[in-house]
Amino acid sequence: MNSFDILRDTLKKIEIIRLKYSKINENSADEFNIFSILHKDHDEVRLHSRFIGELLDPAGSHGQSDIFCKLFFHEVMGFLPFPESEEIEIHREKFGIDMLLKCGAHVVIIENKIYAIDQPQQLQRYYDRVLEIYGTNTKISILYLTLFGRDPEDKLQGIEQINASYAINVREWVSECIKKVALFPGIRETLNQYLILVLKLTGQSAKGQIAMEIKEILKERGSLQSILSAIPIIVEINKETQINFWRNLRNMLSKKGYDFSFVNNDFSSIEIEEKVSDFVDGKNKSKWFGLAYIFPRIYPLKHEQEVSLYIEFDDVGVYFGITGLEAGKRKHGISNNPDFKKNVRIPIGLPEQANPLVEDWWLYRTFPKNRIHFLRECSSSIVEFQDKAKMNSYVNSLSDEVIALIKAFQR
Repeated sequence: MNSFDILRDTLKKIEIIRLKYSKINENSADEFNIFSILHKDHDEVRLHSRFIGELLDPAGSHGQSDIFCKLFFHEVMGFLPFPESEEIEIHREKFGIDMLLKCGAHVVIIENKIYAIDQPQQLQRYYDRVLEIYGTNTKISILYLTLFGRDPEDKLQGIEQINASYAINVREWVSECIKKVALFPGIRETLNQYLILVLKLTGQSAKGQIAMEIKEILKERGSLQSILSAIPIIVEINKETQINFWRNLRNMLSKKGYDFSFVNNDFSSIEIEEKVSDFVDGKNKSKWFGLAYIFPRIYPLKHEQEVSLYIEFDDVGVYFGITGLEAGKRKHGISNNPDFKKNVRIPIGLPEQANPLVEDWWLYRTFPKNRIHFLRECSSSIVEFQDKAKMNSYVNSLSDEVIALIKAFQR
């Protein structure tokens, strides 16, 4: 059997596994999950940080005192013993930090990452802010919580810091919490549903068994090599699909009367083909780039200031919003300048901001109604957009959302 036949046979076996599990999933009770219904599975702020923070709060609505918090210290924060004699305070989204856990003179910064990447010097800024507020006598630790326990991009030196994972630490913590509330069905089943969500996100659910079966297939003689030989082709498909998305979006906006340009996050011009190619190949650390539309001069701003609708991309997906320029460049702090904010006000009735804590770069920012993710690897959005009709439908819908925002700010 030649390499092409091995590749075809391997892909056929993988497709059979995929079809088998798709049938199982059709009848799976695990598909009904209140967390997935109310929020996106990966919503760090409104789902995971909010729920975890509520469990950690000894005065939380669960009515279980500090039992969940004690288990969290044991299963997730092994570097820190539970402070039996100290009052526990839990703050969510304080100083822009996902969760802040205060135990007397000890403060733990909990940075929660599902798919999002670090902002520049993010942990350093959080550390400096906590030090400023609570004083130099405060001991500060950092818990960096991600799906699989990865390192932060800018790891701080000389500060107590631990990486924890949803795949192991949160899974074990929630499992232990379930045991403690076995006689309280309301809390128990809520925790069960959250555990199912954690397993789903980390590929450990019943559906995650598909990965184990595929791994066994790839161990067969020649199978792994055949798949490796196809990877360069998959990489090119990834690049081509992302480039087509950006081109189609720009063309759609142009047809609807709005001229957009391809730019970096500082609004310097780019060639979209080169930028996407560099991103997928890992040649550029910065993922921030996209399409920009410069508003006509309708606001009483300084001569060198302008307003732009910017559609941007990074590891959290594609999003868009209103940002400020000065001398044709986008710089840190312009959108948060008091004079700028006074003259370019956010209209009433817009959807909730994706993250109001990025106001140094944005006056207003939101995600599309249907979020998409582009990764260096082959993301689900890349797979879905192989159907040209689906890509065109999405581009049309996104362009309508973008234009609606432009019109809201032009009123």
